[in-house]
Amino acid sequence: MNRMLFLGVGFFVWLLATIAVRLTGHLIFLTDNPPVIVGLYVIAAVGVGGLAIFLYRWQQLNAEQRFQAAALLVLPGMLLDAFVVLFFTSVFPNVSADADGLFGAWLLWAYSAPLVMAFVPIGR
Repeated sequence: MNRMLFLGVGFFVWLLATIAVRLTGHLIFLTDNPPVIVGLYVIAAVGVGGLAIFLYRWQQLNAEQRFQAAALLVLPGMLLDAFVVLFFTSVFPNVSADADGLFGAWLLWAYSAPLVMAFVPIGR
């Protein structure tokens, strides 16, 4: 298994997502709009979970390797997002400070997708 691939993809996804939230977060992290919130959760699960399954299949990983790959995939973002959440209003000045809890919960949800997908039996 190519560990650097999974670490690199994890970092790249974190970077893209962070830039996207910085540019559009004020439009999508709306605490008073349940349909938008549900949409955020669906997009995260499908997007990140789908990416994980694609990578697991592409690299032809067995069940044990999928768990290692999932950890490597989420590790860069989880480490970096610890600081992003800590400095939420500085990193995302255009997003309401009231959305910090929603953002943190959404992160946990998104990071769980590759971990959950590691449990799903997939064809090699």
